[in-house]
Amino acid sequence: MQNSFLGIIEITLGMTILILLMLPILKLIGGKFTAKCRYILWMLVMIRLAVPFSFGILPALIEVPVEPEPEPVQIQIPAVSYTPIPQEPAAVPQQEQLQIPTPPVETPMFTEPAPDPLTWEEISAYIPYLYLTGAAVFLLWNLLAYMIYTRRILRSAKPADTGVREIYTAVCCRKGIHHPPVLLISAVVNSPAAFGLIRRRIVLPDIEFTENALVGTLSHEVTHCQRGDLWIKAVCLLARSFHWFNPLIHLAAFRCEMEMELSCDESVLAGCSEDTRAVYGEIMLDIIRRCRQNRGALTTHFNPKKNAVKARLTNILYGSGKLHGRWLIAVCLILCLAAGTIVACRVEAENTEQ
Repeated sequence: MQNSFLGIIEITLGMTILILLMLPILKLIGGKFTAKCRYILWMLVMIRLAVPFSFGILPALIEVPVEPEPEPVQIQIPAVSYTPIPQEPAAVPQQEQLQIPTPPVETPMFTEPAPDPLTWEEISAYIPYLYLTGAAVFLLWNLLAYMIYTRRILRSAKPADTGVREIYTAVCCRKGIHHPPVLLISAVVNSPAAFGLIRRRIVLPDIEFTENALVGTLSHEVTHCQRGDLWIKAVCLLARSFHWFNPLIHLAAFRCEMEMELSCDESVLAGCSEDTRAVYGEIMLDIIRRCRQNRGALTTHFNPKKNAVKARLTNILYGSGKLHGRWLIAVCLILCLAAGTIVACRVEAENTEQ
């Protein structure tokens, strides 16, 4: 158990250093690269965090000594055999035998000694179990919230009408999807969303859409399903569960999901004119006005936060003509593979002198 926990610590420390490097670098030069490039960078980070073991490619740059778990000391006491010597009672004449009353024997009072305070070695033995409990609670809580949210959607869902289905079929044919996800209408959601890792579904809010709005929103959600973004959502949740105690990991997952939405818009608008981009931006802005906070960890959902909306509209209007950043992706991949060896937790060996 201790070795597995130390492996998690090695990865979270190494990836924390990488995230601290990526945040300022992408803030300075990230605008020169496509949203797809930035999405792949954060996706590599989240995939590496979701794999809780090191590859051992390079020697560790920083070694953190860790005291080993205390082992119980067994003391063997040799058995001593003895033979009691029988003693015969002295003969007392019958006339001299007296009945002497035996005084009551007082039992001595003993007080229990105060317990010794816990040492660091004893406390550290419980830390891996505390970590495992936190990871399980975090994962189960998010899965339970997702199940409740999707069940509410399915209970209130109804099939789309004929006009919406025709537009949806045309969008799927243009994307080359022969087995499209199930399209539903639900009053529970307030923005378009996709969910379901195996049985994929796309759900629209129960409001009136123009034809252009339907084409834009359905193209966006179909692109999510086509690229497998829902599986990346699952990877982000798994990484956050493994490293629930590290706030930078949650920040990296948020950046990954934000770049996911930007790259999806970028894919939908590839090759479109400025007028089409402006219309698409107005459609997204109108939908975002009705959004609330996303309650499903494994669903694609529009983010109504101010910074996310600003970044999304900027990417929609001025997202063309940027660098693909293949060399940047290659460097990030190498650093992610070597992240588990940046920091190594080494168990100190005890030197016993005989």
